[in-house]
Amino acid sequence: MDYLGSCQYVHRDLAARNVLVESENRVKIGDFGLTKAIETDKEYYTVKDDRDSPVFWYGLGCLLQSNPMAEFLKMIGPTQGQMTVARLVRVLQDDKRLPRPVDQLMRKCWIYKHDERTTFHNLIQGFETIMSKM
Repeated sequence: MDYLGSCQYVHRDLAARNVLVESENRVKIGDFGLTKAIETDKEYYTVKDDRDSPVFWYGLGCLLQSNPMAEFLKMIGPTQGQMTVARLVRVLQDDKRLPRPVDQLMRKCWIYKHDERTTFHNLIQGFETIMSKM
């Protein structure tokens, strides 16, 4: 992702399903169907019209009637789902997310103001530092 950013591209669909594991130390990113070029003088890509983002291609029913959490609970069953959601809420309320120091690195990704957020380059350095201490 750091490389794509350095070439002024944004992938827009980075997900586990699009990450191909080549070896223990190398992965490849696939499915560049939603990739967009970032304007030279900009740091971020901004959707400019309705045809530019897949959310505008969704059927109206998906947006009005779909409830991802309800679907998730249907998949895992009601009893287990209630226990899982209740435990998840407790864990998140206790501010337990990822083990240190990975959590500190990820929190930098979740900062609301984009100009304060970390970069892919800094993430790489952070993960390399963590791995060197293992």
